Amino acid sequence: MGETYWRPLVAVSALIWRAGREVLFLHRVQPPRIWVPPGGRVEAGETPLSAIQREIREETGLEDVAVLAPCIVEAGLHDGRDILFIDYVGEYRAGEVRLSPSEHDAFQWLDIDRLERAEVHRSTAAGGELLYHYRWGQEEMILSHSPAQLRFSRRLLQCLSE
Repeated sequence: MGETYWRPLVAVSALIWRAGREVLFLHRVQPPRIWVPPGGRVEAGETPLSAIQREIREETGLEDVAVLAPCIVEAGLHDGRDILFIDYVGEYRAGEVRLSPSEHDAFQWLDIDRLERAEVHRSTAAGGELLYHYRWGQEEMILSHSPAQLRFSRRLLQCLSE
């Protein structure tokens, strides 16, 4: 009998910090239309690190981002298949964000202090993706990452920069 190989999907993203205070999020044009860090699937023949470096260039146009280390690893299901999510922590160094209009229609550098002041609740998208609703009075943003995940990535950045 032949061997069966387990081949989960692998997706990567980068929590890119500017000056240790602001993290880059992009607004998706496809559902769910939420704010996400740059990222995507690892393609055949790529390592997760080379995939995130490619995704950062493709989605933001940024060439000068230091991808420092993996910071969050989670397993889940995507369309009935096993998937491994790897979030990297990155440090912005220079350049202008230029979006890929087929993927994203806006970007924001989100201040960690403002995110920490938000009222946050969690929901689940139709495909099973966890969503985090950040609310300040009448204003709301739906992000792909929780406050705890953002705090953890920022702290890791601080430790790696010391």
